[in-house]
Amino acid sequence: KMASSLFLQNQSVVGFIDLDCFYVAVEENGPLGEHIRGFPAAVVQYNSSVIVSDCDSTNIQRLGCKIGNIIAVNYAARAKGVTRFMIAQEALDICPNIKLIRVPTKYGKSELSLYKKAGNEVVDILKKRASACEKRSVDEVAIDITREADKILHERSWENILATAKVSSFLANDEKSMHAAKVSKMDIRLGHAEQQTSSPLSSSNSSSQPQHKVFSPPGSGWNKVHSFIEQRLIAGAVVISELRAQVTRELGYTCSGGVAVNKLLSKLGCGLHKPNQQTIVLPEATSSLLDGLVIERLGGLGGAFGTLVKDRILEYYNSNNSQSLTDVLKSGETSDSTTTVPTQTKVTCGMVLKVPMDTLDSFFGQEKAKYLYRMCSGIQNEKVQNRSDAKSFNSVKSFKHQILKSFFDVDHWLGKLSSELYDRMDDHRSHYRQVPTLLTLGVDITIGTCAMTHTSKSCRLDIGVQGGCRSKIAQIAQACFRKIISNTDKDDYFGVSDVSLSMSSFVSLESNSGGMAKWIATSTTTPSTLSSSSSSLLINIGLPECSKRSDN
Repeated sequence: KMASSLFLQNQSVVGFIDLDCFYVAVEENGPLGEHIRGFPAAVVQYNSSVIVSDCDSTNIQRLGCKIGNIIAVNYAARAKGVTRFMIAQEALDICPNIKLIRVPTKYGKSELSLYKKAGNEVVDILKKRASACEKRSVDEVAIDITREADKILHERSWENILATAKVSSFLANDEKSMHAAKVSKMDIRLGHAEQQTSSPLSSSNSSSQPQHKVFSPPGSGWNKVHSFIEQRLIAGAVVISELRAQVTRELGYTCSGGVAVNKLLSKLGCGLHKPNQQTIVLPEATSSLLDGLVIERLGGLGGAFGTLVKDRILEYYNSNNSQSLTDVLKSGETSDSTTTVPTQTKVTCGMVLKVPMDTLDSFFGQEKAKYLYRMCSGIQNEKVQNRSDAKSFNSVKSFKHQILKSFFDVDHWLGKLSSELYDRMDDHRSHYRQVPTLLTLGVDITIGTCAMTHTSKSCRLDIGVQGGCRSKIAQIAQACFRKIISNTDKDDYFGVSDVSLSMSSFVSLESNSGGMAKWIATSTTTPSTLSSSSSSLLINIGLPECSKRSDN
């Protein structure tokens, strides 16, 4: 009933696109692609403890990296047991023919613009048919395709729409989808068995297309009279299929997709069948899909709160009635179950929903309990937001292996971080006609005999149409650092282990028409998890004007 009510209230058609093994795919289609295509391959993060000269995306020295953590793995390497976060040398030990490629480096740190630019190119394609496009990460995008679904329903015959959707999409309540819903996040990263099956699209020209068993009442799934909401979702699946094909055709990347009435369910559907596949979550599938879904698969339930939920739910079943836990586990099994209640087990959405609401309130508080219940029920009213451009730019560098102990060293690295931010800001300004108005410096610092603390200061920027140069940004950051330690004795030792610099609070160029007449940095202290300061300050930095290209 709850699922049906949700679909009646919210008739949007939401698509979710997840680019398959994206960092590796970008490399395979990039300047060094000929060296890695057709092989097990992985992308390795830059290791800050090793001094590496700058290497752009075309530099062949990025190949054969043996130091660093793996951040992306293609499916050929996953099949050999290689996983994300594995050490590069360990990957070589278990898969000797793997091609390892380090991310590009610039300004003494990793430089990820190669992947971000590729992600933006995908978004540009999706935006052509989506009324709203919400970039969730470099390789994930939620899109509102309600308008396009309605257009297809108006322009094409229902028989054509249904036939196209059937050969390109799984249903969320078919047999393979139900099994895929029960695996953990780690199983997904490894590439579980249900993800390795061929897509319905691969046999679209065959009359022997497999029809998977659907766990729903008779007359459900494909072979039924579909409601208007269901017709919209099925038409939306055609849109997603065509967009995925367009991304592959124009850019060379494959992606997986999901279609549902909200972002929560479309993302879940997207993760059921990968790579290069898609899934529709119809109203009738919601309860059966979520019943066996492990809670860590839900956004917001994979971290500390998710751990708390798992502990409390298992505690509830074990302490109140051990037999009830056994019954819940058996209800989700397709094979023989034992009668022994395990000491540790996965917690599913179905298990959460069987706990009385007042008990959930006592465990987590009323607001969090309500949030948890709605998530496990598939209820999410938040619309897709137009968010294809960045909200902030961050440049971070860790010095735990070589603490910065002088103004010279700090200024040197603030110059490098400022240069990286300038490059990104300049590209963003050209592409989106927006500029940042806030610069924030954060440092982990030891002063004198005090323990390591974290503090940050935010400075207002007036950049304008052409907007500043690297040295001006660096000088403002350097002034902020001096304010951070301004109240200390000049003879005190300081050591900096981490530095972060970010630009945020973007405005359109039309709203920031003040140009370069002034650069004012109004600095305030932001709360710190380790320490805080109540002081505020106003810095008027009288710097000479600097043309856009003077520091390039």
